[in-house]
Amino acid sequence: MDFYWPRQKLYANLGGKHRFGVLMIDYPGYGISDGSPTEQNMYDAVNAGLNWLKENGLTKERLVLFGFSLGTAPTSQVAGNPSSFALEPGKIILEAPFASAEVMIQDAALLAMPSSYFVNIKIDNAEEIKKATVPLLWIHGEDDSFLNIHTHGEVVYKNYGGPSKKALRVPGGDHENTPFVMGYTNYLNELLLFIKS
Repeated sequence: MDFYWPRQKLYANLGGKHRFGVLMIDYPGYGISDGSPTEQNMYDAVNAGLNWLKENGLTKERLVLFGFSLGTAPTSQVAGNPSSFALEPGKIILEAPFASAEVMIQDAALLAMPSSYFVNIKIDNAEEIKKATVPLLWIHGEDDSFLNIHTHGEVVYKNYGGPSKKALRVPGGDHENTPFVMGYTNYLNELLLFIKS
């Protein structure tokens, strides 16, 4: 969370101070969180956060799930399988999503080898997003050097199966700098417009 704290501050002040609450978590095995960094532990941690929000009165209509990079996996999983989680989102935002662990390995390895040779995760955002039934905002830097917009983001966006979607392709944007490249005001205005629509 330390690394992404500047983003947290942007979101917490979206539309003015104290307008929205933001819950941010470290997955097990990340940051100072205990536990092992497994796919299931990541989903369980997100579900625990959703359960806490539900117990404190949050409803679907007020919940927007935002996933950036790795965070697009649990966001897509919740959106595609809401009955398996404590709270269904009203909307989702995916920034720099990856299509699947398989595509990520293929892009990185440049070898025709199955992803199971390298990792044991089965994440497939491109398939999960087909089941989503809530509005989607997709943001991706056109020059993303980590998750190529064409093999990852565009595939997820095209596969989305919900009622409405909006794409923000950011010219000159790399993996982590889209707010800066777009301009913070423009970036935040797009988020706010989506949330309020």
